[in-house]
Amino acid sequence: MSLVQSLWILLLTLCVLGCNATDGVGQQLHECVATALQPSECAEAVVSPPDAESLRNYEKEAEDSRVRKHYSDMRRFQTEDFTRRMEKKFGGFTNANMTIRQAFKLLENYVDASDPDVSLPNVIHNFMAAEAARKAGKPDWMQLTALLHDVGKLMFAWGEEQDGMSGRPDGRQYSLGGDTWVLGSPIPSVAVFPEYNMLNADHVALNGTENNKLGMGLRSFRFPWGHDEYAYRFLAHPANGCKLPEVALQIVRLHSCYPLHSKRAYDHLLAPGDEEILQRVIEFNKFDLYSKADETLKDMDRLWPYYETLIDKYFERGANGLLHF
Repeated sequence: MSLVQSLWILLLTLCVLGCNATDGVGQQLHECVATALQPSECAEAVVSPPDAESLRNYEKEAEDSRVRKHYSDMRRFQTEDFTRRMEKKFGGFTNANMTIRQAFKLLENYVDASDPDVSLPNVIHNFMAAEAARKAGKPDWMQLTALLHDVGKLMFAWGEEQDGMSGRPDGRQYSLGGDTWVLGSPIPSVAVFPEYNMLNADHVALNGTENNKLGMGLRSFRFPWGHDEYAYRFLAHPANGCKLPEVALQIVRLHSCYPLHSKRAYDHLLAPGDEEILQRVIEFNKFDLYSKADETLKDMDRLWPYYETLIDKYFERGANGLLHF
């Protein structure tokens, strides 16, 4: 972890300890951060793309007990039964009513344990991805998709450690982040840490047999419960009035399923039109991955007005509307 990362996370921690957050969701925490930053530090977004070969290098991370433990837990606990239980628990979207900006304030306290590339609060990564798409001249719906793609990780605010929803990077997060696969068939050997596949009860039951429960086409696939699936359903929930195109929702749902879109382990099950969606996911992942850097933006206040115009455009309730989480 770089010095900049350490100072930034320390600053957030001090703000959590020193601020009373009863007046709105994390409002005073945000004010503490804004006050603590000197104007010279509130610089324009700095996105220094790292070497592509250095990203998602899980061999390099093989000795990282944090990442290994995450994927071991993910294989052990992410079964169809677990997914059905989480669908019942979170699929009604009755945990909170708040704006997207308020939801992002919650993410200021979340660091992803499964990410071998960065150890920054997830909200910063969301803005990095969105700004990368914006600077590349991508359509505004893609920019907003990049901003929202990880919003499902805020389940940590209502979840429990025993269900893999800890907000701490040293806690269990196996149902919040990490590479996914398609439920209903053996986990492909191209998945990261395939040595853990045999820990998964569904995989053991299906491995080496022709018995699988997959239909044809992406829309028939089911995935382990995580931030992708939650965010997809959040955006598709009729009461939230999201008007992003269907391909945007599929990007959110599929972006962590690397065996699907990058390793092509399920190509034999694709339906007409699926390839176009997967190409969009691959296009999006350039902004998700290659925007990562140790030196990053701090002045999110400067960026919010632009993204609130996109929220106004693509959500019926607008940027100030309360959505169901």
